[in-house]
Order: sequence, then C-alpha cells, then structure tokens
Amino acid sequence: MEEATGVSEHDGIAHRPRRGKRLEPVPPGRILDAQKQREGRDRIAAAAFPLFLEFGYDATTVRRIAAAVGMSVGGIFNYFERKEDVLHWIIRGTQEQLEGVVTEAERELAAMPQSTPPVEIFRSTFRRFVCGVRDIRHYVILSYQETKVLSPEQRESLFVGGRYIADLLRAAVEPGIAAGVFPAQNVTLKLHWLILLAHGWVLRHWEFGRYRFEDYAEALTNLAVTALRSDVGTVHEDLPLPKPEPPTAALRAARE
Repeated sequence: MEEATGVSEHDGIAHRPRRGKRLEPVPPGRILDAQKQREGRDRIAAAAFPLFLEFGYDATTVRRIAAAVGMSVGGIFNYFERKEDVLHWIIRGTQEQLEGVVTEAERELAAMPQSTPPVEIFRSTFRRFVCGVRDIRHYVILSYQETKVLSPEQRESLFVGGRYIADLLRAAVEPGIAAGVFPAQNVTLKLHWLILLAHGWVLRHWEFGRYRFEDYAEALTNLAVTALRSDVGTVHEDLPLPKPEPPTAALRAARE
C-alpha cells in the first residue's frame, strides 16, 4: 500500500521540477517583472514541494531547494523573502486549483436547462470538488502537515480561501434551498463538514485506498445530499466571521 507521505507516480501531478532553462540570478538593483517573478516562484515551489513532502518543512533547507531548482541560495531570495513564503505559495496555489474546479463546474451547470433538478446541480458540483481533492491529494497532505509554521497573516489568507471555497459550494446549494429541497439552516456549517469528509480520502488513504474512488465519491455525494436535507438543530455562531470576498485583489497580490 502506498504510504500517506509518499509521492505517487500515477496521480497526474508532476512532483519533480521540470528540467529546462535555469533560473538566472537577478543582478543587484534590478526588479523582476510580475510575470517573470511568478514563473520563478512557480519553479522554485515545484522543486520545494517534493522535498517538503519527503523530508518535512523544518528539515528541508533553502540550500537543498536551491540545488533542486538549479540556482544559488541567494537566488532563491530574489523570489521569496523567507522559506515559509515558499510553503505559503504552494498551499495557496492548491486552494486556487480547487476554486477553479468548483467555478468551472458551476459555469457548466449554469448553461444547463432551467429544468435541471436542483439536487443534481449540487451533486454534480460537489462530486467535481471531491475529484479535485483527489487529484491534488499530496498537496492537501502537505497543507495539513505544515500550515502551522506559517505566520498568522499567511494562515488567515488560507482561512479566507477555505471560506471562499465553501461559498462557491453554497452557490450550488441555493437552487435547492429556493425549491424547498434543502433547508436553509446551517448550510455553511454543513458544507464545512462535507469539505472535511472530502479531505478524508486524502488523510485516511491508508484505509480508504482499498475502495474504488468512484464508489467512494458516489457514496460521499449521497451522504452530502442527505446531510443537506437533514435537520441538525440550531447551531448558534458565538463569533460570526466576515463573509469572505473572492480572493482576487488582496490574496493574489500577496502571491505576486
């Protein structure tokens, strides 16, 4: 059985940095344009990811990352101020992938006939989300293992991104609420529970890996529909959180 911390060769993710043009050191006083800086950060992150996963964040030195990407230690700091910024870049990029999966699913559903059953709208969107989690499962493992080393500001940006994903899923629930299929109470709370269950395929792959993923995803989607239809009682918010805005301006600026 594949270890939870191992790297699969069959999950469709390139875990080793692409061999190509070396990242050249930036001459003193020169400022990289946004596109080149993002490309450089992406290549450094691609080299750092398998190292963080195999050795852990603390044991992975900047020197080791630099050797993997093919540049000097000082060159790394032309693109990132601190090592934890590399980790944040990787994890936030993972969230953006999931946001894209859900957004694309909803875009496709918006083009469906208005007669499409509201339950089917949610089922299709949620299943796409579950598949998206499966496709980036090693990145999700890294997120759970190492987020604790990030600064409070970096962690908060990830929390905002997580709430935004829940809001995207909620948009797929709204037609069912309007049709009276799903009760409106505790929808956001239920969605956060369901997101955790979707992560379960990743976090307990040592157990769930013996099941066919298609069966797991179908069973979880059925459970999600049942959960949304159920009355779990009133759960009061002691500390209401601000409604997350789409992580475009502020969060994307932080990644540039």
